[in-house]
Amino acid sequence: LIGVLGTRFGFSLSRNTLNASVRVLTGPYGLDSWTPMQRAWQYWLNNNKTVAIYSDLLIRDRVKFQYPPNTLLLNKYISELGVDPSVFFTLATRISLAITIIGVTAVALYSLKSFDLAIKSYSDKIFLFILICLLTLTYYPVLKSCLLGQIQAWLNALFAIALLCYMTGNTTLAGIIIGIMASIKPQYGLFVIWGLIRRDWRLTAAIIFSGGISLLMGISEFGISTYFD
Repeated sequence: LIGVLGTRFGFSLSRNTLNASVRVLTGPYGLDSWTPMQRAWQYWLNNNKTVAIYSDLLIRDRVKFQYPPNTLLLNKYISELGVDPSVFFTLATRISLAITIIGVTAVALYSLKSFDLAIKSYSDKIFLFILICLLTLTYYPVLKSCLLGQIQAWLNALFAIALLCYMTGNTTLAGIIIGIMASIKPQYGLFVIWGLIRRDWRLTAAIIFSGGISLLMGISEFGISTYFD
């Protein structure tokens, strides 16, 4: 189907890419992010919540737990609910993939409209909509994050929605989503600087607010010393 639609717009794909697209739809997914997170949470519990997680696990034992402490609250809630982690993370990744596809497609079509390049033909609109949806399934970071089982799959989905919100004028909601992203990977906090430069106070405040809430929740559970560690 990608081949047929792509021909209409002068686009082609390799068989390797298509195979990866099939794999991301059929699974199974890896546990690249989830296993280190689970090990870090269990280590914290087993040592009466008094250990230096990063000095011990990341530096000494070389367990690739590279996220802020507050991300482990996810493991805490899953444990308290009695949910099977593998089932939860697989389902969450599939949902994230669907949201990414919808978000990227919406951003692309809205961009065409914004720059007065909207497709006139109704049939071309349908072709383009389906093509962009399918092409998102061939984009390496999207595929790889899902196949490896990374939290990046969630961040891809969040960013697609945040971008769409920002483009449509919902800057506060965009900021809240970016703040959540920054609480998982702090480098997304650079959007605060971008918001300040553009004097977009609502975006900036929303990022700081939502990211700050997550930070305070993490400090409450793990203590400030864990963040310094």
